[in-house]
Amino acid sequence: MTRCTADDDRTTVQTNDWTSIDDAMEVLGTWQRRALLAELFDVRTATVDELVEALAATGPRERTGRDEIRIRLLHADLPKLAAAGIVRLDRDDATVALVGEQRRVRHLLDGIPWR
Repeated sequence: MTRCTADDDRTTVQTNDWTSIDDAMEVLGTWQRRALLAELFDVRTATVDELVEALAATGPRERTGRDEIRIRLLHADLPKLAAAGIVRLDRDDATVALVGEQRRVRHLLDGIPWR
């Protein structure tokens, strides 16, 4: 599906456009990734701190602490989305940006409840 390499503190992604439903379900498989993408579709670029705050405000009733959200973002969710070619994480300035239009992702996300 994808190959991800690290150059300095930026994630560089070489991807084959993921088309299988299994790939899509793996990438969109958690409420946190779906909420993260919904936020990025609104703002296009955000800092990690802004994403942590947005996720803390929209999470499930058994809210997860901000530290837990940050750890999951940096070590699980953002690397998964970067490897799929959906986002770019710049660790130098702690920003996350959508890569390209991502029409297919938006279409899939629209059909899946993100909570």
